[in-house]
Amino acid sequence: MSEAEAPKAETPTDQSTPKAPKAEALSNDANARQEIERIKAENLSGQQLRLARRLAIKHALEPTSDLDAVRLLRKQGLDPFAAPEIDKSPPAQEGTQRPKNLPAKRKRAEVGAPGTLHPINDAARAKAILKIQRDLVRRRRRRIIQLVARLSFFVWLPTIIAGYYFYAVATPMYSVKSEFSVESAENPATPVSSGLFGGSGSSLLNPSESVGVQNFLSSIEAMLMLDEELDFRAAFQSEDIDAIQRMDQDASNETAFKTYADKVLVGFDQTEGIIRMEVIAPTPDQAMGFSQALLGYAEDRVGNQTERLRNDQEAAARRLYDEAEANLNRAQGKVLDLQEKRGVLSAELEIGALMTQITNLETILLSRKLSLAELNNNTRPNQAKVNALNNQINELEKSIGELREGMTAGSAQNSSLARITSELQQAEAEVLLRQTLLAQSVTTLETASIEASRQTKYLARNVNPVRPEDPAYPKKFENTLLSFLVFAGLYLMISLTGSILREQVSN
Repeated sequence: MSEAEAPKAETPTDQSTPKAPKAEALSNDANARQEIERIKAENLSGQQLRLARRLAIKHALEPTSDLDAVRLLRKQGLDPFAAPEIDKSPPAQEGTQRPKNLPAKRKRAEVGAPGTLHPINDAARAKAILKIQRDLVRRRRRRIIQLVARLSFFVWLPTIIAGYYFYAVATPMYSVKSEFSVESAENPATPVSSGLFGGSGSSLLNPSESVGVQNFLSSIEAMLMLDEELDFRAAFQSEDIDAIQRMDQDASNETAFKTYADKVLVGFDQTEGIIRMEVIAPTPDQAMGFSQALLGYAEDRVGNQTERLRNDQEAAARRLYDEAEANLNRAQGKVLDLQEKRGVLSAELEIGALMTQITNLETILLSRKLSLAELNNNTRPNQAKVNALNNQINELEKSIGELREGMTAGSAQNSSLARITSELQQAEAEVLLRQTLLAQSVTTLETASIEASRQTKYLARNVNPVRPEDPAYPKKFENTLLSFLVFAGLYLMISLTGSILREQVSN
């Protein structure tokens, strides 16, 4: 009985034995979760977590996550963010299974007991701090040396080369400046103080002529004219010019025009109506000659802009005058033909003469009638006198009637005086009309000449070109400083771009 009861008494003891490890495992899991939560609150970066996982795998740990790797490493007394060391352990012996691309396992004795801390004294701490400070100084010095080397290679060396070129190699160039404006006789130039904006009135009212002159001086046409007259290309193909500014011997028109555009600078100021031109050449004489030639071309071009319009206006006015003069001569010839054909110098004079004759005859007729009446009042009138007076009266009436009939009705051979008078009056009226038209054509011709002179454009030189004595280009200090700023800006831009790209790739 006692022996049978003994096993039954041991049964509860046997059942409670496996529950103790299970409770301990649950407690460890709870502690692990709390530690992981604390590690998660540290807000570690992705790079630190990846480094901790690699280090945990190297030490043969089996983390369930990156945070668990940090927990396990700290539990082993290791720094989870230390750089991994190169594995120098001997190759594994035969019969041992080692995962590929994994570090060799280390004995737990090498990393220390889990949960143990090794306190250090003040001397060790000071030594560690000094080592860190020296490492920081060494890194800073290395970065400064690298920065200086990069600046020297990418900024200072190109700047020195550019300065050497500007100071010692570049061929000096001479500059000739001039200012001029396009003026018109209709709108002469006004003083600066007389206008609201100042400058030339014609250039401000119609700047198209000035813009046209600017475009012409900046065109390949002007370059070809200058090359044909003064051999522009040969001036910049000389062996005395440095290789950078020298033009090729077989340069095309387009290539030569690039040099021309760099050496002939033309600008138009719309507020003042002034065209400013700067001509750059290797010698003072060439710069002066080029500037004078270009000004001459501009003057010819300005003069030809309104020449056709002026010629058309004057030709039209001259044609009208010639037609009016021919019509007047034809009308005068018609009057002369009528006078010669009719034998009448002037219709008014002829009519006046006839009316005078008729008046005189009527006066005589009246006196004869009075005399006849006196004779008839006598008791015994003298019949001979009466007959004579009657004959005279009849002749006078007949003459007066013929004269009046000749004024109004003509014969078969001759026209009437009224018709002759009408024809002469019409011819003379046409002569007066042609004289009026001729006078108007003369006025039109004079007006056209005045307008043509007003529309004449000319080039007003405000600043004449002057032969230079000292070279104006290259501007050595300014160009060297500009080169430094350009190289520094390029280096800064490339450095910032590289830093941004590296940051993006690392993340």
